[in-house]
Amino acid sequence: MDSDSAAIAMGIVSIAAGLVLAYWMLAFPEGINPAYPLATALLAPLVFVSGGLLACAAVSGRRTLVDIAFGSLALGLLALVHWGAFSSGAIECRETVSLFGIALLERYPSEAECRSSLRRLLEGFDVVVSIALAAIAWRKAARRRRGP
Repeated sequence: MDSDSAAIAMGIVSIAAGLVLAYWMLAFPEGINPAYPLATALLAPLVFVSGGLLACAAVSGRRTLVDIAFGSLALGLLALVHWGAFSSGAIECRETVSLFGIALLERYPSEAECRSSLRRLLEGFDVVVSIALAAIAWRKAARRRRGP
């Protein structure tokens, strides 16, 4: 099996998994954690479908389709992470200082400290992503102004 057919096969499996998960969530909502809104829970199957579409689009060589699928995948993942950081219920974390994989110091901060650390991390990440998107938009606009 060559790499193109393997990518298409994985894409189809991912799309099918996403559709089956979405169906099960809609058909049996009692299996979903009640703390999760259904729309947020459905982001997980959307990420599977977007990843499958990205794999298939990459093989087809259609740049516009790749851009759309990648954007959908990235936005779905970002939405899930942000929901977890800003809206989810309980959160636990562990802070460890290690050397060569051996834990030297370890502590379990409070839930408020965990959430605050995660929020600061995501805020920094959002700044980096915003700068990158602004740079991409600026370069595309400059290319359009210059013409072919």
